[in-house]
Amino acid sequence: MVCAGESPQELVVAQDKQVAIVANYGNQQAGNTISIVELGAIQKPHDLNILRNAVYFTAERSRLNGRLNLTNYQVDWFQSTGQNGTHLLRLNPDGKTVYTTNRLSN
Repeated sequence: MVCAGESPQELVVAQDKQVAIVANYGNQQAGNTISIVELGAIQKPHDLNILRNAVYFTAERSRLNGRLNLTNYQVDWFQSTGQNGTHLLRLNPDGKTVYTTNRLSN
């Protein structure tokens, strides 16, 4: 059993149904974990999408998209959006394109 962090938001379940991942958004303090995976300086993780063996996520305060590798539980890719409030993302099925909404940059 894994305990989620403060103000968990968004849940995704792997295709094999062996693992579920929760974004811990935070309240007064910005959250910086996805379930028990520490994201360090990446703050306010939000939307989650699984593709192949990775979880793609947004990080509002850090203004980026990232990818958590489910083999080694490491963030192995991230890219700045340069926009405030990076909120939701959708993946192209080929995994080569990420679409992001940024709710505070219009």
